[in-house]
Amino acid sequence: MDVWEVEGTDIRQTRDDTLKIAEFIRKQDGVEWTASFIGGGASRFSLVYTPQDSTKAYGQIIVRTETREQIAPLRRKSIPHDRKYR
Repeated sequence: MDVWEVEGTDIRQTRDDTLKIAEFIRKQDGVEWTASFIGGGASRFSLVYTPQDSTKAYGQIIVRTETREQIAPLRRKSIPHDRKYR
């Protein structure tokens, strides 16, 4: 999940907001763990994707669920919470 703050946001605010969203996500049924990255995405050696360029206004949360079927409902449930940060 990508967390975007307003450009120019202090990286500490981005960190705090990203960690709040990650905490919310971890409380949802079926979530095994989350990993948060502040200021840039996870290393592309960890995931097969093109990582986001570094910026103080960006956070990324990697979420592990018990099953693939839990991803879409979790995303729908998280949208109202993270929309404030987009």
